[in-house]
Amino acid sequence: MKNFTYPKTKNFLVRARDLSIKSRKIKSNFNLVLNRICNHGIFILGHEVENFEKKISKFLGIKYAVAVSSGTSALYLALKCLKLKKDDEVITTPMSWLTSSTSIKLAGGKPVFADVDKNYNIDPVSIVKKINSKTKAILAVHFYGKVAQIDKIQKIARDNNLYLLEDVAQAFGTSLNGKKAGTFGDFGTFSFSPMKVFGSFGDAGVIVFNDKKYLKELIFLRSSGTINKEVCFAAEIKHNIDPLQAAFICQNFNIFENLKMKRLDIARRYYKKLNKKYCCPIIEKEYSHSFYDFTILVNNRNNVIKHMYLNGIEVKVRHPFLINHQPVFSHLTKQKLSNAENYVSKILCLPMHYNLTNRQIDYVCEKLLEIC
Repeated sequence: MKNFTYPKTKNFLVRARDLSIKSRKIKSNFNLVLNRICNHGIFILGHEVENFEKKISKFLGIKYAVAVSSGTSALYLALKCLKLKKDDEVITTPMSWLTSSTSIKLAGGKPVFADVDKNYNIDPVSIVKKINSKTKAILAVHFYGKVAQIDKIQKIARDNNLYLLEDVAQAFGTSLNGKKAGTFGDFGTFSFSPMKVFGSFGDAGVIVFNDKKYLKELIFLRSSGTINKEVCFAAEIKHNIDPLQAAFICQNFNIFENLKMKRLDIARRYYKKLNKKYCCPIIEKEYSHSFYDFTILVNNRNNVIKHMYLNGIEVKVRHPFLINHQPVFSHLTKQKLSNAENYVSKILCLPMHYNLTNRQIDYVCEKLLEIC
């Protein structure tokens, strides 16, 4: 596999991601949390984490939440609860960040890749074709911030007595017909890294679920497989969330709706200027979209990227390789996934972050229209 490289550029006028904090409210929230934690001195788990878990449960309308150190830990530990064996298969998508599939492998199972639909999400029709006697679960990813056809996938899982997991790392706060992503399956897993739509100052994640039988297991798996840090029931590493991250995310709920609308406004501006010339994301009424990325399809992608970089615009291909083509899965049977293979050669993610100005968006669009 040949590595994917970008043109070398010293200075960018528009960054793909600018994570610098300019909001006074966010800075104020951080200072409030920092002072509070310094005063009470509880730096490992404790009431800050418990408050965060309660806040997440209430926001999503789900019974239980267990906070962990990252979105990857959330996925891995949720999969551990399934007690996967060597030949147990989990159907998932080839278009995602690779940990959605490596977590399956680490938890003891085998990923099986289905094709994707027009929104780059796992296709329910393709899922049905992959189900066999070894299938144990379906892991759906809400990719780029767009909710998958999770109602149809939920029905497939129920009809075939399969577990359903949702990777909502890129789609916090999105919903389908008013029901929040992450609450359709047996488990919903979330990431709050600074890159995400609702991020913290470092890595953080959470697992949500309705079945109480998983609560104690996830709590002791989070803490190196121990109860009260002394009695060990399973060999596991530590997945504790930092209370500072938990408290900061909790505090920032007072601005979440504003952040969500900001991203939607950026997407609308892109769409209005580009949709006649480029294939843009679809904004459907029933499927809300958090726009982790605004992803278009382009021909001659390398030329487009070169043109944008020459004009000081950082664009990204997220991600240039299908997961089933990664070396770590070279031992799996090769399969044809026509839609995914077509899209992965054309996807291009435009700058998307909270510091993006209308002038910058217009400049990005101007340079894209020059080369279309």
